[in-house]
Amino acid sequence: MSTAAGLDQVDDDSRRHALPERLLEEAARWRVQLDDPALPRETHQAFERWRCRHPDHAQAWQAINAIWDATAGASRPGAREALERTFEEEQGDARRWLGRGAGLLLILLVLMPLAWIVSGIPSPAHLLADHHTAVGEIRTVELPDGSRMVLNTATAVDVRFDDDQRRIRLHHGEIHITVAPDSRRPLEVVTDHGRARALGTRFGVRRVESGNTAITRVTVQHSRVELCPAGGDHCRELRQGQQADTDGRHVTEPVTVDPEASAAWTTGRLVADDVPVTDVLRELARYRRGFLHIDDTGLAGMRVSGVIPLHDTDRALKALESTLPLRARRYTPWVIRVSGES
Repeated sequence: MSTAAGLDQVDDDSRRHALPERLLEEAARWRVQLDDPALPRETHQAFERWRCRHPDHAQAWQAINAIWDATAGASRPGAREALERTFEEEQGDARRWLGRGAGLLLILLVLMPLAWIVSGIPSPAHLLADHHTAVGEIRTVELPDGSRMVLNTATAVDVRFDDDQRRIRLHHGEIHITVAPDSRRPLEVVTDHGRARALGTRFGVRRVESGNTAITRVTVQHSRVELCPAGGDHCRELRQGQQADTDGRHVTEPVTVDPEASAAWTTGRLVADDVPVTDVLRELARYRRGFLHIDDTGLAGMRVSGVIPLHDTDRALKALESTLPLRARRYTPWVIRVSGES
């Protein structure tokens, strides 16, 4: 895929399918009501008639459901802390607003827990870290010893440098380190899963989180890094162009990667070399505020090669739409669903 192609094309289809606020409000009302286990059968039937009345109704329902489900499973920094109020409490409030006919206030109430997430502002705990970035932000930090650290999107780290050690704790996200030499104090990056000790100059560490599982991934751009699990002593030495993961108990066998492509994010680029488009979309989702939902079945078999910009994910999505048989449906500014063209 040539990234330049299609970057400036206007997505006329998505504009034509923009959903009016009225339909989103109606869908939000149904979402609140249908979560009541004691709801009468007649109300369920009325909902089905509403949903089938027009394709836009079905799209509005899909959009509100996507927001609701994503809220329940949000895993970005501080998302769960931001959702302190239970859904039962929200539903009770929403029903009271329904009784007062305050539709706009209702949809704001339903979407309120997402405000923290879609804003791109990290959680309070995230903000307490020594260095942090918001969603979509990439930032370079010069460390006290002259080392250079680049923080990727939604990253938080604490740094402890003294006469005896150089230690960086990665709480969330991804960093890339260009290490200043100091044989007496090897630089270490520590996570819950293990420790990466620099035996050379350039390497990256990323916390990969999916649902309830998480690992730490280390990629070496230059020289060597020793990777040790937190709960074991079976360390592995990784060399230039190698990558390995640890789950806290074991370290995987190293695999060979393109060392420069793996660090391309530090300059705001994603380098894809004949990879599934779903993998590219998942990477883009890390840089977007809100939620990017991916139709794995409809996109199966599509592959991408090229250099994709990370600083403007809307342009990146348009470029993918211009070169592949896929479509990005924009339900709200914060909810996009990418699927195969139908």
